[in-house]
Amino acid sequence: MFHHLKYADDIVIFANNPKELQENLDILSHYCSRWKLKVNINKTKMMVFCKGRRIPTYLLFSYNNCQLEIVINFIYLGMVFTTGSSLQTATTH
Repeated sequence: MFHHLKYADDIVIFANNPKELQENLDILSHYCSRWKLKVNINKTKMMVFCKGRRIPTYLLFSYNNCQLEIVINFIYLGMVFTTGSSLQTATTH
């Protein structure tokens, strides 16, 4: 199942596990290829939510054979998201 959130020219893809996330990225790639759309890889970031744990170093995600950067925090629509899924940073700014 392809879970996503769209706003203007942004898209956020959700998944329950790494395999599902890579499959969703592949679905997006196929869709964009079909409709001649481009994804800006330099602006594309991955975030793994893992409360109380470190992000496994073996995780790799790619889009059209380009490895995507995994970040520990990300600002989306003015909201700060962190890998620990804490919104404390958002409430202090």
